[in-house]
Amino acid sequence: MGCYLHGLFADDEFRAAYLSDFHKRTTNAFHYDGEVQDALDQLADHLEAHLDLYAILAPPVN
Repeated sequence: MGCYLHGLFADDEFRAAYLSDFHKRTTNAFHYDGEVQDALDQLADHLEAHLDLYAILAPPVN
């Protein structure tokens, strides 16, 4: 129970069934893919606001 296997909890149905043994409230309200996408969108917005992405992604000048 104390180990981590990459992607093990990414499956919403498995995660809900597994975690239901640990608490009484439902875990179906959390959707892994949506949460990950939201986090990535927030990170992209932050990077766009604080970095000059055009300069970073521009080809090198000879």
